[in-house]
Parts: sequence; structure tokens; C-alpha cells
Amino acid sequence: MSWFRCRSCWESRAPALWLTLWLWSGCTTLFPDSGSVTSADAEDGTTSLPGVVAVETWQPEVVGADTSAPDAQVEDVGQADVVVPDVSAPDVVIPNTAAPDTGAADTTPPDTGPKDTGPVVEICDKLDNDGDGLIDEGCLPAPNMIAGQVWVDLGLYENALGAQSGPTVYGMLTTKGQRALAVARDQSAKAAIIWGDTLTDPKGKSWLSHDKWATSLNRGGPNVSDATVLVGAAPQIPVTAGQWAVGFARTIVLPTAPNPPLVPGWVNVGWLLAAPLGDAKASIDMDVYMIGGAPMPAAKMATSSLWKVMVARLNKLWAPAKVQVGDVTFTDVLGDDGKKYLYVDGISQSTEGSELTGLMKLGAKYRPKSTALSLYIVAALLDEDKPAAAGITGQLGGVAGMAGSRLSGVTVAIPLDEVNKGMTLDPTGELLGDVYGAVIGHELGHFLGLWHPVESDGELIDPIGDTATCKPPADTKLYTADLCPDAAKNLMFWAYEPKASKITDGQAVVCRRHPSLRALP
Repeated sequence: MSWFRCRSCWESRAPALWLTLWLWSGCTTLFPDSGSVTSADAEDGTTSLPGVVAVETWQPEVVGADTSAPDAQVEDVGQADVVVPDVSAPDVVIPNTAAPDTGAADTTPPDTGPKDTGPVVEICDKLDNDGDGLIDEGCLPAPNMIAGQVWVDLGLYENALGAQSGPTVYGMLTTKGQRALAVARDQSAKAAIIWGDTLTDPKGKSWLSHDKWATSLNRGGPNVSDATVLVGAAPQIPVTAGQWAVGFARTIVLPTAPNPPLVPGWVNVGWLLAAPLGDAKASIDMDVYMIGGAPMPAAKMATSSLWKVMVARLNKLWAPAKVQVGDVTFTDVLGDDGKKYLYVDGISQSTEGSELTGLMKLGAKYRPKSTALSLYIVAALLDEDKPAAAGITGQLGGVAGMAGSRLSGVTVAIPLDEVNKGMTLDPTGELLGDVYGAVIGHELGHFLGLWHPVESDGELIDPIGDTATCKPPADTKLYTADLCPDAAKNLMFWAYEPKASKITDGQAVVCRRHPSLRALP
């Protein structure tokens, strides 16, 4: 596992603020044709309706009485007719003595085939019941989706043992530039690290390699139990229509390890799709959870000058990408949940049992049908009981509609004492709002698929060509802002810097490829 850590002092009228930006990564029913009911027209133009019989009635002819005298008639005494009897021999019929035609006996055995019970469907038993080449497709519930999104469940795939790439899954992009996010969800009892290890476009060009993950242009961050790959994670990758092949590896090591081996297990893969944004502005909705009342109750935060400044800062930072904050819902998380997750410890542990994972499951409890990004505001993000980060993203390239999953959320620490002091010094909230707006803006970048320009240890660099990186001396252990001044100007620099506000054209292209963004009129 690697994580990205820094500490820097916020220099102004407010006290020192430890700010570390973290990302755990390496980061149709066919409607039956309705039978037409028609009425047949008679030739005389009348319509005959079924079930009605026409009865024809005749009028009797009325004749006047005959009063004339009767005719005088002569009696006929002529000879009577004589009938000669037929004395010819009677016809003789010769009986048919031929054998009756019994025909060949029907010896065809009776039809004992299976009874037609209709189309075969998947029954979610890790078998291809319907014989379409996919296993258990449709068995995993789709994420909550906004208008325009489409979910395609490609079914289950089994990782085998050995140092080879994961099984290949084929997904179809129907239009050029279609926004697509490949999503993998572990379906095995024993948790493991999941990461996208292969991606090949319709022309057969590989953009993500199992053995060259770190230098691949379309790498996605690894995670425990769930992971994603944003198709076109670098602007130079053409998002063309056709079949894309993606593979996910299930491992016990990070993809930066040499020849990372696979471990057995079943992984469900799906595609979250949306139409291209074109030149339209876009927004992303947010569910804001105030954990334990920190730093203030939800109702107060929603109307505070602090939040207004934070949103203004966010929108300004993301204006180059034409992205802005959409609908926002505030929720208080109090009681046992509030107490448990007010201070989140062990954030370097990305396991199913970690506090951070538990925190992010709250979305399914409080707003299970939400389609928004989950923003959890806590008092502190700790590691071994020490302040360790100002913000952390559950997954590089998240899925807003998977409420309660690590894929759906980001967490930001806003300590109560810092807010009290900061608001005392500046009641307008501008000072604090600028800082925390930038922290949320940074984490939003990760959620939309952006890496740091360069990681703190220099191990990985951003695959986007127009983001500045740096090459400090060979013995450098920490890539600081002083050593990387150009990279430090970027909003996605690993350490918070007051002047870190730049989003490049390339970064904007990548973020606007994310299907969680809602196109605005």
C-alpha cells in the first residue's frame, strides 16, 4: 500500500493547520405485438358485429276478394294415363373384396423433451444458466443513477492463480466520446486488493497493462473489495465507439509490485455509461454528512457563511472544467454513529473492517437511494491517533450512486477548534472557506479520476501530458513544493498549498469523461 502524506502550515491570521491530502491508490421487454382487433365491413357498407344475428322479416301480400261468377267447366272424361311397369333386370352390385388400407403404423416415440417454461434466466449460482457466455449478469444491483446514466452488468469472472492478467471482459461503447467507468466488485468471502490491470480499445491498442501498470496511461487506483477504471484517463486516449476489453486483477499486493500475482476469487464487472457532455456545463450533487455535529450541526452549516465561501471556492477552482456544485443535502449523523466516527483513526488501513470503510457505509444507512457524492465531514483523520490528513477519497474514479461503498465518498476533516478560531478572526468565513473549499476541490478531482501530478515519493506521476511534474535530485525522499514549484501550483498537488489552484486543459478533459457529472442546460 502507498499513501500520500504531507504536512504544511497554513500561514495567515489563523493558527497552524496540518493539511495532508490522502488517496489510497498505487491510488428493452420486448412488448408483445398487440393483436389487432378489427371489424369486417359488409359489401353493402354495413358493419357486422360479432355475436349479433340479423333477422330478415317479410310482409305478407294482401289480395282483394274475387266476386266474379264462376267459370262453367266441362268435365274431363278422357282415357286415364297407363303406367307401364319397369320389368328390366335389377342392377347387380359386385362387393369390394380388397383388403382394407391399414397404412403403416406410427412408430414415432412420444415427445418427451423438457416442457417449455419460457426463456432461461440467470439464477445467480456462478453458472451460465442462459448460455450467453456471461455468468450471473444482472445479479448485482445497479447503482442509483441520475437521468441519462446506463448500467450494464457484465457478470462474474473468476480470477485464477498465477502471475497473469485478470480475465478479460468486453463492454460496448455505442457512441464516440461516451463516458464510461468500468466497475469491479469483489464477490468472494475473503477480501483482496482489486485493480484494473488491462484496457484495450476497439482497434486492439492496449492502454493499460498488467505488468506495466505504473507507466500505463489509463491506470486506475486499486482498492479493497471495489475498484474502477475510467475509460480515457488521459486526454490522448481516443474514446471511440465499439468493444472495449477491460480486466481486473484480484491480488494481495499492489500493482506497483513486480509481476503481481493473482489470487482466486470471483469479481463482478459492470459498466456505468453516460452520453458525452460536449460543451455543456456540468454539476455534481453532494450529500454532506456532519459526523458527530462537527464542526457544526447540519442546519447551521447549510446556511453558514463558511459553507457559502467553500462552495464559491469550489466553483471557481473547477470553472476551467465547466464543473460546479449541484444540489446539496445536509444530514446530521449523531448518536453512536456520530461518536464512533467523529475521529477516524487508522486511515492507512483500507480494509473492510477499518474505521474509514465503516464511515463510508453510513451513506447506505442514512440515504440509501441517493445518487449524489457522499461528503463526510469529521473532526479529524488520524493514523495511530495522530492527525494525518485533511482529506481522503475512497476511490480514484468514484461511483456516486453506490451509497455506502468506498467508491461513493470523500472525507474531509474540519476540526471544531480550528473553525472557532478561524471564524473569530474572520467572521466572513473567507479564510477558512478558501482552505476547505480547496481541500474538497482536491478530493473531488480524485473522485473524477485525477492523480497527483507527482506523488510524495516520486514513485508515480500523472499520465496527463500537460500537468507539470518535477525531477529533484536522486537522493530526494520527499517531493516537496519547494522542489516541485510548478507542480505545486496544480490543485492536485499532493500537499496543500494556498496557491495550488490550477486545473490544466488535459485534466479538464479527463474529469468531463466521468459519468457521474450531470449535464446542465
